[in-house]
Amino acid sequence: MEAMQPEHWHAVCTYVKAPCTVLALLDALPAWAKGDRLLQLQELATRVPIASLWPKLRVPARVSPQLLSLYCAVAPLYTMVCVDHKCNVSVVLALSKAAPQALLRVRGGVSTTWRPSLETLRIASIKVDSDDCDDDEGCNAMLSLPALVPRLRHLTHMRLANGLGHATGAFFAALAHSTTISSLSLSSFVYAAADLRHLHTWVAASAESFFVDDSTLLSEPATSEALHGLCNALHVAPTLRHLGLDAAFADTFCRQRHTTPLGLTTLHLSSKQLQLLHLAPRLRDAPLQTLRATGAYDARPLLLQLRAMPRLTRLHVSMCHLGDAGCARLASALRNATSLRHVILTGNEISDIGARELATALPTTRMALLGLEMNRVTMVGALALVQKSHRGVALDLSWNLLSTDEQDYVTYMAASTTRAKIIFR
Repeated sequence: MEAMQPEHWHAVCTYVKAPCTVLALLDALPAWAKGDRLLQLQELATRVPIASLWPKLRVPARVSPQLLSLYCAVAPLYTMVCVDHKCNVSVVLALSKAAPQALLRVRGGVSTTWRPSLETLRIASIKVDSDDCDDDEGCNAMLSLPALVPRLRHLTHMRLANGLGHATGAFFAALAHSTTISSLSLSSFVYAAADLRHLHTWVAASAESFFVDDSTLLSEPATSEALHGLCNALHVAPTLRHLGLDAAFADTFCRQRHTTPLGLTTLHLSSKQLQLLHLAPRLRDAPLQTLRATGAYDARPLLLQLRAMPRLTRLHVSMCHLGDAGCARLASALRNATSLRHVILTGNEISDIGARELATALPTTRMALLGLEMNRVTMVGALALVQKSHRGVALDLSWNLLSTDEQDYVTYMAASTTRAKIIFR
């Protein structure tokens, strides 16, 4: 939303009804919002239920005392307050006291200037992308994480990207001894054997959520053994509920054989040749709510277990060579998997035959979204899906074999018959 001009301010304060208008004002406060206008905005923001639409309050690096009073007034309305590592420590302290129930997230690490007040800061989440830390303060904030993490008593969530330079090993060592961090997301990290062993210790002790992406494993003699130990811990970790693994970890995780059911509610696996044969039986009667598999060599073992996953609401099977035969098996499973709301089948070489198979199962489901992006569905298959879909379901047919005119016709037919929502990007 463009910044509103001063002459429009009275109209905004008098007639605004949409919470998104207040959100836009809070996300990018114009320079002229001073004095009485700030008080008006503060009163307006507290009257509108903005937290239900946008749970994050983003605080800029430089905040005047007047703006800080506004942010502190509206902070209790949010579930997350995001501050920059360049913020003055007094700003962070004020926000921490104003919204003690909110998750306080720091972008760019923990500033070294905050060290005297670390024990009193209620920092619960840290998000760092080393590629964005191009200034001296950003680099210091990033490299000092291993020493500062033990002093952050409220820290539970960390999202780190592109490594921590020479501090990476020290960070994993600090993580292994952390008693508060329960959620960790790592992107574009390079792991040595010692790092994997430290992760093993953390996973076994306190991990609730662990996601990795774009990982690289160093070619060391001990790496393979450390990786197997970590994956074994991921299988049996008592507190782990959310897990996402990329190719560097997923293949080893899937090949390991265990007999006990997984206790996960979220599982994301991605690789070029996922082997699900040994893992699929452990999904039976598991509390899974979200299951995402990308690049599976054979998805049939997974489809056979769908009926035995009564809590599963989201299924993403992408780039798994499902084909039309796989759609027939999936359609059979969908007729009994009444809990499923979202099914995404991106890039699975599905033609009109597979689309018609899925269409036969739609009337018996409570599905809200069926995603068939990047397949080979023509207007014949699209119309079959439209005819069998129920009101409220969304059909994503983006990047299939439909011309612009055919897309318009399918959209018209859906609007005039079943009221299904058709998505074309």
